[in-house]
Parts: sequence; structure tokens; C-alpha cells
Amino acid sequence: MPVELRWHPKLPVLLASYTGSISIKEYYKMRDERLAMLRKGPDRAILLADVQHLDEFPDLEPTQRGENILLDEQIARTLIVLDSDFFRRLARSMVPDPDRRYPVRVFGDMEEALAEAQTLARRLG
Repeated sequence: MPVELRWHPKLPVLLASYTGSISIKEYYKMRDERLAMLRKGPDRAILLADVQHLDEFPDLEPTQRGENILLDEQIARTLIVLDSDFFRRLARSMVPDPDRRYPVRVFGDMEEALAEAQTLARRLG
């Protein structure tokens, strides 16, 4: 599967690593797995998505969007690792309301994102 989901061994951080191309069917499978993992996890968590190696998401149409993980009450913050060009393209499809403030930060590498996740995890208690 082009998305690997796992909990960080010490922090309330759900890591999602994307690689290659992801179909809409694979995305829905991952979405269901991610939701199940979150519901069995801590009350508040940080989602850290590494999409540096995601090549494409060809099947996604704006009309197919379902839940928006960015608005899930269990997610204290979403941290995304990707290059800035990809972020601009992704943001247009992920964020339906550009005027709304989303609890998301973008990083250029995983180490920087994990350092921020550690800081946020301490605040979560």
C-alpha cells in the first residue's frame, strides 16, 4: 500500500508515510484504517504526514472528498513534510475554505517535523 500508518513509539503522533501513486480506493482504505487507529489511540494526537515521496493522486476529484482530517477534533495539530511546490498544489485540493484557519504546519524534512511533534506532545500532557 502506498501509505504506511504507524504510531510513534513514544509520542502521541500518528505517522503517515506516502510513497508512489495512491488510487482513490487505496486512499479510502487508508482513511478507514487511520480513523480506526485514531479512535483506539490517545484522546489528543498529532498527525504527521510525510508526503515527500508521493508522486501523484490521480483519482481524487473535489466531489469525492469526504471527511477532512484537518478538522478532526482528536487531531491537535497536523504536521506535513513536503516540498513547497507540492504544498501549493495540494493545498488547493485539500482546503475547501481558504479563509478558514487550519491547524497545519508544513516542514521540509522529517527531523524538523518530529522536533515540532515532540514540543506539541509535551503541551498535550
